[in-house]
Amino acid sequence: MASGAVLIRSGVPQAGTQPSGAGFPYPSSAIDMAKIIRASGFEVKFEHEKSSRNYISLHGADQWLPVIQVAHELIIATEAHILSDWIISLLGREKAHKDTLHIKYFVSMNDGTSKQLEMSGTGEDVLRALDTFEQDLRD
Repeated sequence: MASGAVLIRSGVPQAGTQPSGAGFPYPSSAIDMAKIIRASGFEVKFEHEKSSRNYISLHGADQWLPVIQVAHELIIATEAHILSDWIISLLGREKAHKDTLHIKYFVSMNDGTSKQLEMSGTGEDVLRALDTFEQDLRD
């Protein structure tokens, strides 16, 4: 994975069993998240070609965000808390802090391993955990 690229992987965090049907499941928020990431100056790739993706809309007050993977170098090079900033850009500050968020976040390390954070909870708790996760990777 290129250090400046962000990979959106298939899957719907914390959705239980993945929906059946043609294609690989992505939450419908993946399209808007890709636009926000690109607007932040990063290259965005999807794990599967467009024709193989099956965008899933889950109904309810919860927010299911796409599975995101970044390179460790991107975390090191960025002072900001990148994923929480992208979530706030996607949902707006109030929704991002108050709604229930479902996330799965991978960081590819230089040695070929990856670190992962997967959680669901109030936006405030999830955003705080994301910021701590990224800060721990910088230290």
